[in-house]
Amino acid sequence: MSHPLRKDFSYFIINTQTEKKNILIVIRLILQELYNLKKNRINDNDIILMKNKLELEYLQNNNKNKIEHYEEMYTDYYMWDQKIKNNKEKYLEYNNFNVDRIKLLCKIFRKDNMVINYGGNSNLNKDIIKIIKEFN
Repeated sequence: MSHPLRKDFSYFIINTQTEKKNILIVIRLILQELYNLKKNRINDNDIILMKNKLELEYLQNNNKNKIEHYEEMYTDYYMWDQKIKNNKEKYLEYNNFNVDRIKLLCKIFRKDNMVINYGGNSNLNKDIIKIIKEFN
């Protein structure tokens, strides 16, 4: 996505939830996938799989009436004073992603421009730094 304040920046967010005891495991799994993408690149089968998952998520989201869904869906748009997009608009935007752009992002992924945020009352920074060092 383009950065809301600086059009020359871009970013992507991986957002998930887990129990406190699994935070480090989830971070390790996400980093493993990111480094695998960098190392092995993304192929056409991966793209097809992503599009199928995106469509399934779109269909599931159309049946949600939970406040958490709408909070998650609209927060960034509201925070950055941008036009709010509904499920269909977001689906069409994400479904029309540029495969070459994704391949480029996989190629240039670096740990020095990455931010990892987690919630809770434990400081796991040292453990997270150790995990990041595993993927050199």
